[in-house]
Amino acid sequence: MKTTRGIGTIIKRLRRDPWKAMDEYKMLVEGDKVMACVFGGKESDTLLDMLLHSQKASGINFELAAVNMD
Repeated sequence: MKTTRGIGTIIKRLRRDPWKAMDEYKMLVEGDKVMACVFGGKESDTLLDMLLHSQKASGINFELAAVNMD
């Protein structure tokens, strides 16, 4: 029988794993400007959520801009 994970567990994992890589490879540093191209799909919404969460929780001051792509 499969066990199902709660939505909170999934969100934590989605936010943690990319942040771990960004931190390990120093992909984001103080003062960076990040532009996320979004088109309204689930993937774009997830990416933007992860970046917004990282902006608040990381302690790194960086600018974030979301740009809509048609």
